[in-house]
Amino acid sequence: MENTHANSTEKIVTSKNNISNIITPIAIIIAGVLIALSLYFRDNNLSKNTNGKDLINGVVSQPKMEIPDISSTDHIRGDKDAKIVIIEYSDTECPFCKVFHTTMKKLYDVYGKDKQIAWVYRHFPISYGDRPLHKKAAKEAEATECANEIGGSDMFWKYIDEVYATTNSNDSLDLNLLPEIASRVGLDKTKFKTCLDSGKYATKVRESYDAGIKASIDVTPYSIIKYNGEMVPLINNQGDALGALPYEVMTKIIDQLLSQKQ
Repeated sequence: MENTHANSTEKIVTSKNNISNIITPIAIIIAGVLIALSLYFRDNNLSKNTNGKDLINGVVSQPKMEIPDISSTDHIRGDKDAKIVIIEYSDTECPFCKVFHTTMKKLYDVYGKDKQIAWVYRHFPISYGDRPLHKKAAKEAEATECANEIGGSDMFWKYIDEVYATTNSNDSLDLNLLPEIASRVGLDKTKFKTCLDSGKYATKVRESYDAGIKASIDVTPYSIIKYNGEMVPLINNQGDALGALPYEVMTKIIDQLLSQKQ
């Protein structure tokens, strides 16, 4: 399974350091999603396909997916009982995740009040198997857990925001900077380094990854919208993840959902 995942994830890293290479496919995604929005949101935000699964703007829920529900162990930005919860499986060294992290921060700043949306971050570092793409991402994920242990939930988010802001992706971040980043966001550097060096969160990070694999997730970022109790992955009709959807498209999805009666 690890080898299969490592091979499948190669399709999301078509460029090591050139983010501009994703502009064209994103433009295609935007066009496709907007067309789907006009079709599926014309009468109702949610409709049913022949299998009785919910559709959101042409995004189909896969019957075989086993996405873990939100729990107390999740990292949640906002209220878990928000009208919309966006669950993101992500990798700190993935360039597409870096872009989408900025998008999600902006979305949360706009919609995170009054329980409109919440954001759940789940570790999915592509660091395992015989052909890992991002060897450093797992340790970076452990670092965020140390930040959470020492400083609580708010510090988890401050720390991971700073990691994404600092790295240039694709294993470019010097792991020796992780304690420096901790100090930068206000954590005790010595306590942080002791935690990180212990490797105490390696199992937790791997378990998050394994749960994603069990849910058939094989790319990053991978997002699921929880709405009215339903888990709906942001995928196309072929079952492929839409990935780092632009802010403008995400706002259309969110606005349409918020306009519906729950």
